[in-house]
Amino acid sequence: MKKVIISSTISLVLTCVIAQSFSIYSFGALPTASTLLYLLLIFCATLYLLLFAFYIVKKLKTKEKIGFRKILSALFFFWSLLLFFNFFINLQADFLNRHIYSAPFYFYILMNCAFNLLPCLIFSGVGAVLIKKPVNKNSRGDENV
Repeated sequence: MKKVIISSTISLVLTCVIAQSFSIYSFGALPTASTLLYLLLIFCATLYLLLFAFYIVKKLKTKEKIGFRKILSALFFFWSLLLFFNFFINLQADFLNRHIYSAPFYFYILMNCAFNLLPCLIFSGVGAVLIKKPVNKNSRGDENV
């Protein structure tokens, strides 16, 4: 619980630093809905990375073996999270930049689903497959059932 509070605080500070440095939000101004969405997405991404870093540090301190599959699955889940967030950011940008004589908005939704949500689902599936424990093998290489 203590690590979650510490990582949430660090993530909140990093969100503020990133938002200020990339001019996403000027503090003191009233944020718009899109600004709040961007801030929330930055917060979630940094929180996920910090919690994963705490997990790796804990495993290294106890000298436990960190499986390559766990690290790879966490990276797949992180990319899945980024693609999921990117879907909403692109959808909002397409909504704001859409012209009256352009293609129907559902076309933009379908295009963003194909480019963001479909890879998001694929990455989540690969991450879920990788996180499952591999089948145990005995010394001869035969699989135990």
